[in-house]
Order: sequence, then structure tokens, then C-alpha cells
Amino acid sequence: YKQGAKSLKVAVCQKVSNIPKTDAKLIVLPELIDNYEEISKRLTDNYAVTSIRENDAHVGVLISRDGIIFKQKQIHKSNQHNWITDFGDQLQTIELPFGRLAIIIGEDSRYPETFRLAAYQNAEIVAIPFTVGERW
Repeated sequence: YKQGAKSLKVAVCQKVSNIPKTDAKLIVLPELIDNYEEISKRLTDNYAVTSIRENDAHVGVLISRDGIIFKQKQIHKSNQHNWITDFGDQLQTIELPFGRLAIIIGEDSRYPETFRLAAYQNAEIVAIPFTVGERW
């Protein structure tokens, strides 16, 4: 285990078209974006987090300019996304140049135990792609 960066520039974008040409190393997008190929085209040396529907699973994804490089299935049953029948059985993390990242999906973010699992995995950064119900 190595300690990550002392600070991290992060951008939160409402739409893929809003991905800035910035020095932000991590960009968090809303959930359930279909065009991850478009996201990877807009990235340079940074990363983006969103989620996708993969058959009957809600899957958080980490995207680089090379495409999807990490996946995390939603663990808990969801009232919001009642179509999910394929759940993950563990929380995983990925080591990035600026620290260890956990992606928490959908209603998993409502359960404190999910963040405890991230801490057990030495996560220094937690990204939660979500769709805001109110207008920005």
C-alpha cells in the first residue's frame, strides 16, 4: 500500500459534452451513460467514472482514453433500479497514479457498510456516479 497524492483535482460534469479540457485527474459523471466511447475520446491523462447497464447488472466503470479499465457491480438490491438482478458480491478498488479508488454504485451509497468495505480496501478516493433529481 502506498499513500496517494496529498490533493486531487476533481471535476463533476452533468453531461458528457461538458467534460472539460482541464487538469482535473478524475471526472465524475451521472450514472447510466451509454456512450462511454465518447467519454474515452475526450480524456487525455485523466479518468472518468460513470455507470452502465450490462445485461441485468448496474456496473460502475472507470474510463481512460483506452476505454473501460475497471468495473464494479452494484452490491445491494435497489428500489430505484428494480431491473437489477445480477449483483456484485464484493467491493473492489483500483490503484491509480494519484491513489486507490473505489466506485460505489446506485443505492450502495446509502449503506455505511459500503464505505467501510472501501476503507478495508485502503481506498483513498470514493467516486459515486449519480443522477441529480433536481435541476443544477
